[in-house]
Amino acid sequence: MSSRTAEGKSPEGDVARRKRSVALWRRRSRDIQLYRKALPALIGLVIAVLAGWVLYNTVAWRFAPADKDGSMSIRMVNPKFYGRDSSNAPYVISAHSAMRDDRDLRRVVMVRPVFIQNAGTPIETTLKAQAGVYREDTRILRLDKDIVVVDKRGYTFKVDKAVVDTKNGSIKGESAIEGVGPLGRITASSYAVTPGGQQVFFRGAVRARIDQAPRR
Repeated sequence: MSSRTAEGKSPEGDVARRKRSVALWRRRSRDIQLYRKALPALIGLVIAVLAGWVLYNTVAWRFAPADKDGSMSIRMVNPKFYGRDSSNAPYVISAHSAMRDDRDLRRVVMVRPVFIQNAGTPIETTLKAQAGVYREDTRILRLDKDIVVVDKRGYTFKVDKAVVDTKNGSIKGESAIEGVGPLGRITASSYAVTPGGQQVFFRGAVRARIDQAPRR
């Protein structure tokens, strides 16, 4: 039979408790030692990864392929430019992608650009092209290749080139234009849209077919 102390506790129980306490203390000590070694190693790994990332980006930037003229480009995905013309009409310029030349940061070459004149208004007009160049200093947007012009009045025009002056809201092009709308069809050698997009002038070999008279 096991003996008991005056307080009613057996020596065997005290020994077992001390053993458990010692085992627990040793386990905690091992965990603390592990953390002391692991945490500095983890911090060092994070620092090494960050340093490697910075070094990689620096090297990649220095050895990135240059444009044909030897300049580097800052590439953008889905860029958008918002503004208002001199008559306070809103416009939006966007593109599928664009490149800003680091030798001339004001020059932006665009892929599949879109220009929205009078954005969000009943007379909104949208121009879509395959290529374009926008200069932020002059605020001139030059569109090229397969340009389609659509307005909310139901007219659709196809042109080869367009020059948009976003300062005054005018659009012009010294190229053939072909359009169709509620009144019929029209073709011409060149065209010009007055500031604000209220009127369109056709010039050179103008041919029109009126399908119906305008409603009053």
